Amino acid sequence: LETIGIAAFAHTGLTEIVIPESVRFLDANAFMLSKVKNVLFKGNDLLMDVGAFIWCFDLEKVILPAKLTCLRDSIFSGCSSLTEIIIPDTVTVIESSAFGSCEGLSSITLPSSIKEIDDGAFSGCTYLSNVYYSDTVEKWNLVDNHDNTILAAIIHCSDGDICPGSHRHS
Repeated sequence: LETIGIAAFAHTGLTEIVIPESVRFLDANAFMLSKVKNVLFKGNDLLMDVGAFIWCFDLEKVILPAKLTCLRDSIFSGCSSLTEIIIPDTVTVIESSAFGSCEGLSSITLPSSIKEIDDGAFSGCTYLSNVYYSDTVEKWNLVDNHDNTILAAIIHCSDGDICPGSHRHS
């Protein structure tokens, strides 16, 4: 099994998902509206298409594959119970609505590999108040950030904090 197809497990009652190492691609809406709570990726080399986990309201925790480079549009949009996500230091782009309406996120850790955060990437994350960035303030200011929700959070960098209202706009 190398691909999990479009909406392959959509609307299912699966609560625990283990993606085998052989899987290299999750297609659009692969787990849309499923009852999944936790996802474990056995492999490190995997691509995920738009909305792979969209509207998985019960999803609480995800540890992303180590070689993932992009969090696609709406990949976790509507996952209102999501409270913990581990983003590998290979991710460079967070696309629009990737975490849209993830109301359970009050904090998130972003790796220093992040180069771009698209408009609305965290829209509707009403409780997101702390962003932990694993590099310096100077490096954070180089991130091409277009997301207003991030701008309303405190950015905790390795050498200091950036408070709301003092962010540099791209």
